[in-house]
Amino acid sequence: MKKQVFVVFLLLMWVLWGAGCTRKKNPFCSKDGNGNNEPIEFVTCPQTDIPWPSLADSPWPMSTVNPQGIARSSYLGPQEGKVLWAIAPEDEFQTRDEIGPAIGPDTTIYFSADGTTKRFVALTPEGHIKWSSGLRVLTGPVVAADSTIYVGGGGLYALGPDGTVKWVLDGYFTEIRPLLGIDGTIYTKNFQGIIYALTPDGNIKWQNEIGQEGTGYMCASPDGSTIYAPGRDSTLIALDANNGAILWSVKTHLYYYAGPTVDSQGNIYCYAWENPRFEYNGFICYDGFVYSLDPSGKLRWKYGVGPVGTQLPWAGITIDYNGNCYFSWNSGGIGVISLDYAGHLRWKLKYPDGFSDWPVVCDSENDLYLLNSLLPKVLCYFPDGTLKFSVEVPGWHLNAAAIGHNGIMYFGSNSKWIVALK
Repeated sequence: MKKQVFVVFLLLMWVLWGAGCTRKKNPFCSKDGNGNNEPIEFVTCPQTDIPWPSLADSPWPMSTVNPQGIARSSYLGPQEGKVLWAIAPEDEFQTRDEIGPAIGPDTTIYFSADGTTKRFVALTPEGHIKWSSGLRVLTGPVVAADSTIYVGGGGLYALGPDGTVKWVLDGYFTEIRPLLGIDGTIYTKNFQGIIYALTPDGNIKWQNEIGQEGTGYMCASPDGSTIYAPGRDSTLIALDANNGAILWSVKTHLYYYAGPTVDSQGNIYCYAWENPRFEYNGFICYDGFVYSLDPSGKLRWKYGVGPVGTQLPWAGITIDYNGNCYFSWNSGGIGVISLDYAGHLRWKLKYPDGFSDWPVVCDSENDLYLLNSLLPKVLCYFPDGTLKFSVEVPGWHLNAAAIGHNGIMYFGSNSKWIVALK
């Protein structure tokens, strides 16, 4: 019955999405964002949070993103811009740059450390430590509907809500976080690029060696039938979720740190490089792009960001409830870029100080939260790019965040601080 309800939901959403896309003229924005003064029509398309029965019933059950790769919350984010609490769980407890916490169904907040301790910590919403594990943890956590926690490092671990180890898949896992399929299958990638599909009890369903080595993350199509992953030879690959067969592959020329993003209509968004420009100190500079592909891998549109060298975006692409895209980009000192559903430039934002390339988190009102990666500040912007508030917080080198109940945002840093912002 649950599956039938989910199928009916998807069919209804497809009809509503197709009828809901709109265009709105904005004479103040040029067609290509380069000052040609041609008025454009901004395109919006309603987005929704896809029901995912295998995940915990919580505001933020996966580190950094949802299964479609979108750092977007159905809850209102911080409104006051005030620090609720800040703690330093242990010496050298620092969170890894591109991963964030996950929240369990009982409001427990789970953090992975990447300092010398490499521990895993469970916190109450008030900032008290419930338990701490000495496992060598390097990835962000994912919390399943039965409260099992999946997290990687010196193995892929399945943990009970009290921190007990249920099972371990041997290997070395450094991806940003595992992916939980719509049917409960766990998808993960080890450092050598081998992609695994595992049953909830840890048995291997299939494996494929086409994955890219290193970090990055995988995401899923809205119906859960397709998995998108950074592939070898600088490609983005689409895999059949049932058997791991490659459905298509697109050359992006990009060694992924972030992963792709998928909207409610099944379109995929990713970073790409084109046209080698010049070499500097042994590094080749390219033209940077954001690609949007349809579910078959065909290019919908691309947006040129400008020359890019060694500064690769760690963070993915966020999509608000109107279908607008947001991403941070360090090259050229740009900061944050917003595109509409059709790839038109809406605005560019330079950070008032420092820079950031961590995820742009979007809340239920489409407000944006940016965590400055060098200075201890969180900045909140309205959807049109105007500043709502800026607040200094403890620590430095702030990392990816999660929005929980009552509009509280939780995040870590490279200076052992964990912060709750209201």
